[in-house]
Amino acid sequence: MSPDTDGLAKRTKGARTAQRILDVAEDLFAVQGYDGTSLRQIAERAAIREPGLYNHFVGKQALYEAVLFRALNPMAQALSQHLEAASSLREYTDLPAIITDLLLEHPQMAALFQRAMQSDSSSVGNQLVNGWLEKLFNQGMHNLQAFGGAKIQGAGNQNEQH
Repeated sequence: MSPDTDGLAKRTKGARTAQRILDVAEDLFAVQGYDGTSLRQIAERAAIREPGLYNHFVGKQALYEAVLFRALNPMAQALSQHLEAASSLREYTDLPAIITDLLLEHPQMAALFQRAMQSDSSSVGNQLVNGWLEKLFNQGMHNLQAFGGAKIQGAGNQNEQH
């Protein structure tokens, strides 16, 4: 094998290991919460030694952030694209179906949200999820205001013409 092929094989194995770690961590964080889950538990369930986790993630918080990012980022992107493309308020009725489809890809996400939101407001999980929710909320409000502003502006123009 050439050095390039060896590098590709190692990255592929590393990517598979990182994916396995994320899957296990998502399940454990959803069931036990951030504070109730240890890196030792994650390593055991992922069938690696605990020091091996650090080859993929700096620590527990970085792993938790990666778990949330993996599910929240596709949701945020899909919602953003849908909201930006929406030409009427009626198109907002598609949002529940979009969210449901995304939650099906990460069935533990609802439990992760719930655990994070119920935890102390100073906890890592609560702060991370609140940050994501605030970002999505602000984006939705911006788009709704744009629709509202367009209607108000259009109504004003009609009044001026009469």
